[in-house]
Amino acid sequence: MAYRILIVDDEAALQNMVKEILTQAGYETASALTCAQALDQFRAAPPDAVLLDVNLPDIDGFSICTRIRSHVSCPILFLTARVEDSDRIRGFAAGGDDYIVKPFSLDVLGARVAAHLRREERSRRKTSARFSGELAVDYGQRCVTCRGEALPLARKEFDIVEFLSTNAGQVFDKERIYERVWGFDGQGDSSVVAEHIRRIRAKLAAAGCPDADFDAGELFRLATGRDPRLSEAPLTEAEAATLETLAARRAEREPLQYLYGRWPFLNFELAVGPGVLCPRADTEVVAETAAGLLEGVSAPRVLDLCAGTGCLGLGVKMFCPGARVVCLEKSPEAFQYLAQNAAQALTGQGIASPAVEPVAGDLFTYWRTLPEGELDLIVSNPPYLTAEEMEHLQPETAREPAMALAAGVDGLEFYRAIAEHYQRALRPGGALALEIGWQQRQAVEELLARSGWVEIACRKDYGGNNRCVTARRPQKMK
Repeated sequence: MAYRILIVDDEAALQNMVKEILTQAGYETASALTCAQALDQFRAAPPDAVLLDVNLPDIDGFSICTRIRSHVSCPILFLTARVEDSDRIRGFAAGGDDYIVKPFSLDVLGARVAAHLRREERSRRKTSARFSGELAVDYGQRCVTCRGEALPLARKEFDIVEFLSTNAGQVFDKERIYERVWGFDGQGDSSVVAEHIRRIRAKLAAAGCPDADFDAGELFRLATGRDPRLSEAPLTEAEAATLETLAARRAEREPLQYLYGRWPFLNFELAVGPGVLCPRADTEVVAETAAGLLEGVSAPRVLDLCAGTGCLGLGVKMFCPGARVVCLEKSPEAFQYLAQNAAQALTGQGIASPAVEPVAGDLFTYWRTLPEGELDLIVSNPPYLTAEEMEHLQPETAREPAMALAAGVDGLEFYRAIAEHYQRALRPGGALALEIGWQQRQAVEELLARSGWVEIACRKDYGGNNRCVTARRPQKMK
C-alpha cells in the first residue's frame, strides 16, 4: 500500500509541483489550502506524513502542528519561507520533525520525506523490550510504560528513549545523541538533549503523576520565561524562588491553567483563573463545528450560552469575523474573565474590541427575553456532569467551579432547557452546536428529537470521542 502524504500549503502552484514529484515517487497525495481543510483530511484518513506551510490564511502552521501532534505520530515537515532561528525552534517545539526553508530542491524534499518514512517503518517493525522488570518500551506503538502505567512522552523524548534503549550498555555524549535524534541539520545545540533527559528521568521517577513532565516544563517556562528544552542557564535566585512557589501550588493540585493566568485556545489566549472553567482542547472542535454551520450566512447573529471564558463565542468570532456574538454567563466570578477576554482575546486578529458582547444572565430564564427567529446559531458548552461524577472528580477539576460542571442527577438538566426553550429564538433552519460528555450522545440526540429539532448529528473530537451534537430548527414549524 502506498504511503499517503498530506500537503498543506496555500500556494496552489507549489502544491502541484510537490504533488507531482511525490506521485512520481509512488506516493498517494492529498492537499489542503487552509487549516480547516487540513483537519478535515485528518479526520477522513490520517496521513503517513504531513508537509505543512506556516503561513496559512486561517491559522498558522505552528498552531495546527501543536493541535494534531497529541493525536498522530506521523512525521510533520514544515515547508516555509521563515528563516529566523526563533521560527525554527518554534516549529520543533510544536512537534515538527523537519524544517525546510523555501525555496528548496524538490529532489531533496523527496529524499527527506523518504528518510522520515523509512524511519517510521523501522520503528513499526521493532518489537517491545523490557528493562529492569518495570520499564517497558513498545517501539511499534511508540509507548513507554512503568509499572504498567503509560508515560506521556513527546515525540523527541521517545526518540531519545528509543536510541538509548536500542543501544543498551553503550555510553553516548550529548553531541552524539543530538546528532542521531535531530540529525546534522538540526537547529540549536545539544543543551536541548540535557533538558529532555532530565524531563524523562523526572517522568520515570514520578510515574504516578502522568502529567508531571509537562507540568514541570511549563512551570520552568513560567518562572524563567525560557524554553526548558533549549536552556541550561542557571536560575537566578528570584527565578528559583518563583519556581519553588509554583511547584508547591501545583503539588496541591491547583490547575496549571490557574497558575499561568492565561491559556491558549485555537490561536488566541484566554484569561483564566479561580472561578471559571479552564478551556479544554476538545472544545476547539465545538468552535470549529459551530463556525462551519454558518457557511453562506452573512453577518450571522450568534448566542453562546454558559459562556465561561467566552472560548466558544470568541472561537466562532475568530472563524467568522462578521458575526455578532452575545455571550451569556451567570457566575459573577466567571463574568469577570468573560469581559476581559471579550476586550482582549482577539485584538491580535484585527477584530475590534469588544469582540463579543458579554451579558449576565441565567440559561434557564434568558430564553424568555429573546425574540423569535432572530438568531442564526446557538452554541454552548453547558455543565454536563452527573451527581455521581461530581463525587469522583480529579483534584484539579474539583478546584474548578461546581456551577460550571454539575447538571443534576443525570447530567442533562441544561440540555433539556436548551432543547425545549431555545429553538424558537433561531430563524428557520438556524443551527445549534452543543458540547457533550463522551457517553451522552444518545441521550442528548433523543432530547433534541423529542423537541422537534432536525438534522441531528454528532462530531467526534480528535481523540475519537463523541464531542459535539449539532441540530437545526425546522424550516417549517409544526
